[in-house]
Amino acid sequence: MSQTIGYTLAALGPTIFGLIATHTNSIGWALLFLIILGFLMIILGFQAGRPGTID
Repeated sequence: MSQTIGYTLAALGPTIFGLIATHTNSIGWALLFLIILGFLMIILGFQAGRPGTID
């Protein structure tokens, strides 16, 4: 199940990037989108990797 979701999100990435670049006629906004996603992944990665147990 999680692999299916992961592959779906991975397939949507280039499509969204292309749509942003096409609609704005600039690659700058698409790169900003990637930078924001990168920071979001860093934050979520730290949250997921913090020590602790699930009760």
